[in-house]
Amino acid sequence: MTPKVAAEVARLPDMTVNELVRRYEQVCGEECRSRNKQYLIRRLAWRLQANEEGGLRPETIGKALGLSVDAEARVTAPRENRNVQVVATPPTAFVDWDPRLPPPGNMLERQYKGQMIRVVVLHEGFE
Repeated sequence: MTPKVAAEVARLPDMTVNELVRRYEQVCGEECRSRNKQYLIRRLAWRLQANEEGGLRPETIGKALGLSVDAEARVTAPRENRNVQVVATPPTAFVDWDPRLPPPGNMLERQYKGQMIRVVVLHEGFE
């Protein structure tokens, strides 16, 4: 690795994620889809070295292409289109109270530290 590339790789951990994303897009010429700092540092370090020293040998690329014939074309789902507008639909049914609570009008009684506690469930809370 040349001193110039070594110095640039050494500066990568001190950069913010936004700076790394911008640098990734400059160096790689493609949109950055990750916000993981460690991943971006590793990818940038590899790409900077590959640009300086020539990247993978043709034999290695040929072997990778041969192995990829049997591989799935896509491992992850494609990103959603950012130009699509999502329309929220109103809820279909309205529930007057939380289904975990007893219906309004019920009285709850509990013994607590020797004292009887009584609570009436109302529409707007408790009494």
